[in-house]
Amino acid sequence: MHRALVRGLALTLLALVTAAPARAQPPGAPLPPPAAPAPRDSTRHRPPRLHPWLEFGGGWISGPARLRQYYEASQGFAAGLEARPAPRWALRGALDYQMLVANGWADLHVVDAAANRATTVRTRTQTTGWIAGARAEAGARLGGDFWLTAGGGGGHIHSGLSGVETDALSGYRVLTSGDVANGWGWLWTAAVRYDFTPDPRVPLGIDVRTSSLQRRHDSARTSSVRLCFRIPESGPRGAPRRRYR
Repeated sequence: MHRALVRGLALTLLALVTAAPARAQPPGAPLPPPAAPAPRDSTRHRPPRLHPWLEFGGGWISGPARLRQYYEASQGFAAGLEARPAPRWALRGALDYQMLVANGWADLHVVDAAANRATTVRTRTQTTGWIAGARAEAGARLGGDFWLTAGGGGGHIHSGLSGVETDALSGYRVLTSGDVANGWGWLWTAAVRYDFTPDPRVPLGIDVRTSSLQRRHDSARTSSVRLCFRIPESGPRGAPRRRYR
């Protein structure tokens, strides 16, 4: 009797001990997921991101004087990419297009052999030329949001002025103004830009630029003032774009 009672108490205690973990973890409960490994830090090896940008404004021929007399100010455009390896340094590449409104004249010479006299009729002409180029630039932040950039590349000028004589009909001769030759050359640029952000989604800049297209015939210098729009970085879905600095 005594041994049977002791054996019963021992079996009851063993059952309670083995049942406690079962109550702590109900049958069928999912196990906690394993902890995800920490992401690998690759910021030290990641190349700087490329940021697209666009420019629009006006430009004009600033020299030499014999070229400047033919042209009016007109629209200018540029598009490119920028990388900032450090907060105070930037690298830019761009395609640039500057329109040239060319004003010239044409003289029509009429020769009357029977009357032994010649008559000249002068007419004004207006045509469109252009300068297109590709450039690479390096920039440095001067202070605040002012940037100084300079670089070089290559370009082509289409003057819009023929500068040639052609015989039209017998007894007629047409002489057009201008001796601006079309052709390729080396392009050198320098600019000062001020960046400002009226809205986080609209980062802007004002770019004041001078360029020189060095050719065998001459050096065509241009100046321009443009508004620059820097496409901001994309954040998480639903979050506003943030500016880059």
